[in-house]
Amino acid sequence: VCANAASAGCDLSLVLPPAASTAAPVQKSKGSAFAASGDPRAVPLLDDWEAAVQCTFCHKWRPCGATEAPKLMSADSGFSCSKIGFSCNQEQKYPIEEIDAMF
Repeated sequence: VCANAASAGCDLSLVLPPAASTAAPVQKSKGSAFAASGDPRAVPLLDDWEAAVQCTFCHKWRPCGATEAPKLMSADSGFSCSKIGFSCNQEQKYPIEEIDAMF
């Protein structure tokens, strides 16, 4: 990469080294279906939901285990869909009224 630098009337040509990649590899949780396949996990039938948690980012409700829900909601950064294999780009599938009626 070359860049021209103008300094006090001087035109200097600088050659910069290639940028080093400093991005750390992204790691998903080990038990996540999303991590294993790269595809988000399917939203199960509403009757199969034990509990639901709401994503801090997309505000969609996602199914989870009854013992898992308190841990997910008390995380410092809040809950995100990707923590349990879903994607924020994925539809919620069921209206909020139906989810509320389940719980």
